[in-house]
Amino acid sequence: MTDVTVYDKAKWHFGGDYPADLDEDYAYTHTGYFFGWIVEHDLVDAEFLDDFNDDIARFRTRKISARDLFIITDGALVDDMMNDTGNAFAAHYFDMTNGQYLADYEALLCGGLPTTYHVEDTPENYATICDRITERFNEWNASR
Repeated sequence: MTDVTVYDKAKWHFGGDYPADLDEDYAYTHTGYFFGWIVEHDLVDAEFLDDFNDDIARFRTRKISARDLFIITDGALVDDMMNDTGNAFAAHYFDMTNGQYLADYEALLCGGLPTTYHVEDTPENYATICDRITERFNEWNASR
């Protein structure tokens, strides 16, 4: 049996310090944005793409948001969802222990908000973080 790397699950965020006044959908936003970027840059595993092809098409045409797509795909970012390059980048940048993603997300989107969870799911917020992810990907890719 192969070990599976689970980078994040929205359900891990429920309870504890999750704000009682927020809908649980907000727990999907930060990872949903990263996953949306992965999808848009064709770093998704081919089998995963086949399983969610219609939903991914709806996302690519902006009928649903990245957060919505992440909710539909069960709200877990797992290594087997991504191709080799996507997974290697996620291991480097998204990893919650050593990665830079959450710090970038907080710096760009969380100013003045009570918590990281309070980021609104908007096209502008998604575009802002995607620009930074692209910068980080290009830096990472150039250093390999």
